[in-house]
Amino acid sequence: MQTQQSSSLDRPLRILIADDHEVVRAGIRAILLLRLDVEVIEASNGQEAIDQARKTKPDLIILDVTMPVLGGVQAARRLKQEMPKIPILMLSMHEGRQLTHELRAIGVQGYVSKTDAVTTLPEAIDALFGGGTFFETKRP
Repeated sequence: MQTQQSSSLDRPLRILIADDHEVVRAGIRAILLLRLDVEVIEASNGQEAIDQARKTKPDLIILDVTMPVLGGVQAARRLKQEMPKIPILMLSMHEGRQLTHELRAIGVQGYVSKTDAVTTLPEAIDALFGGGTFFETKRP
């Protein structure tokens, strides 16, 4: 995972991870720290993610789709209204064209399945930091 943005900032990249499972957040954090100069901010639900994003102004937000208090899709909607320039990557066990269509309509820039996150997450992050999108598609 290489990103031009990390070299243009005078600070580490700030990435917010929101997932209700601590082990998932720890795994994503480990993947990120192996590859980037990054500061990781964590949240355990969508409302915490919004609160943390307001406070920390992250460079990227990674949201789980299904979380308590406020789900990832609802949080993404609110975040896109308040902070439209911050890229959002959704991470979930849920898959399907309906979900992908809904995420694109909200303005989310990417989606990665949790089952493939170890191999796909770095590529997705590179795409988003490069100004693109990344929507993992399963081939039959």
